Amino acid sequence: MQHAAPDGSRQETPLLAVSYHQPSDQVEGGRGAIFVDRDGVLNRFGNMKKAEDLDRLLQPNAVESLLRLMSHTKMPVYVVTNQQRAAKDDRTLSQVEASLDRLCQLVVENGGKFAGVLFCPSRSQDPVPKGMVSGHKPNAGMFLEAARLDSLDLSQSYMVGDSVKDMLAAKQAHPEMTTLLVATGHGGRDESQPHPPEASVACIGEAADWIIGRESGRT
Repeated sequence: MQHAAPDGSRQETPLLAVSYHQPSDQVEGGRGAIFVDRDGVLNRFGNMKKAEDLDRLLQPNAVESLLRLMSHTKMPVYVVTNQQRAAKDDRTLSQVEASLDRLCQLVVENGGKFAGVLFCPSRSQDPVPKGMVSGHKPNAGMFLEAARLDSLDLSQSYMVGDSVKDMLAAKQAHPEMTTLLVATGHGGRDESQPHPPEASVACIGEAADWIIGRESGRT
C-alpha cells in the first residue's frame, strides 16, 4: 500500500494476511516493536463498508498517539488485528483491506509510517494445519510472523489491546512481552477469566504516554 507523505515521497506500508504461521525460533538481540490492536483501541466498533467509515469511528487522538509512538520511541509499530469477517467472501475481504489501507493513509499523510499491518482472516473455529500456529488471537501467529520477517525481539516488545485475547496472544508470542490494556472497546471484558496486563490505561493516548515514558527511562 503506497501513500503520499508530507514531503512528497511515496511511503509503502506492508499489508499481510496471516492465517497460520510455521513456528520458528525466537529472535534474541533484535529490536523491540510496538504492536497495537485496531478495533476497540484505535477505533470504536462499527460497520466499515467503505474505507472512509474508519474516519468517523476513530478514537480521539488515535493517529496523533501513533505518531508520537513512532517519533519518540523510534520503534517499529505494527497493527495486529483479527478480521474473521474477511473469510466471508472476496467483497468483505476487500472492505477489510480498504479500511486498513485508510488507516495507513492517515498515518502517512501526517508524517508517520507503520512497519506493517497484519490481519487474520481466519475464524477461531477453523482447523489449524498440523505443525502450524493460528494467527487468530489469542494465538500468536501474527506476532511470530512479524518477528520472523523483521528480526524482532518479542521479549523487548509491547502489545496495546482492549481484550483478554490481546493479552494472551502477546504472552503466547513471548512471556516477557509487555502488555497494556486500554479501557476502550472490550476493556478486558471479552473473557470471563481476566489476564492482568503490566499496565491498565484509559485509552491509546495514555498507552503512548506510558510506553514513551518507559522507553525514555532506558536511555
